[in-house]
Amino acid sequence: MNYVPSSKEEWPKTGLQTEKLTWFADGIFAFSITLLAIDIRVPDIPADLLAAELPSALLSLTPRIVSFLITFWIVGSYWVAYRQVFSMIVRYDRGLIYLNLLFLMFIVLLPFPSDLIGRYPTQLISPIITAAFFAATGLSLSLMWRHASSNHRLVDRRLDQKSIGRLSLRYLASPLVFIFSIPIFIVASIFAPWTASFMLFFWLLILPIHSIIDRRYKE
Repeated sequence: MNYVPSSKEEWPKTGLQTEKLTWFADGIFAFSITLLAIDIRVPDIPADLLAAELPSALLSLTPRIVSFLITFWIVGSYWVAYRQVFSMIVRYDRGLIYLNLLFLMFIVLLPFPSDLIGRYPTQLISPIITAAFFAATGLSLSLMWRHASSNHRLVDRRLDQKSIGRLSLRYLASPLVFIFSIPIFIVASIFAPWTASFMLFFWLLILPIHSIIDRRYKE
């Protein structure tokens, strides 16, 4: 039987244990991304109605496909960021384990808001809930990095403060984009309802913002 430290003892902090956290997370990410595509199915139409109904049936899948593509790239960017975080973590503690579980919990839940906005793209509550889930996911990753990097608690002590600051800003930028998108969705729904579907692409601003942050810290 494996020995489990009591609450008053220290957990093992180095070695393959940190890699096991990322192996577990990789499985969670793969499962979550797979679930994103489950509801995108070829329409089932009787043979005698194919010519008349197939084009419109395929067109009706557009919101789900757009939702899948956007969510896929967002989840993918969180996976890249997660792997980047753990490439610099050389130790772990109980706090990191719990923050890791919190982050992965939101990753597992992301297929729900993705399906919600794919099914009901014109309902204001759909992008609001989706943005809230994405923001919560990003904030949990930001908290995990802050916990690990504060005073070099769990990261390599050779990691310079400038790199820590750049990554802290990078990981905080993503949830802020989602949080700021919520009032934008509300205003758009009042004054320009026809722009609702296009406003989803506002979330992709994360990519150029990350590039701007990286360029700024290289100067």
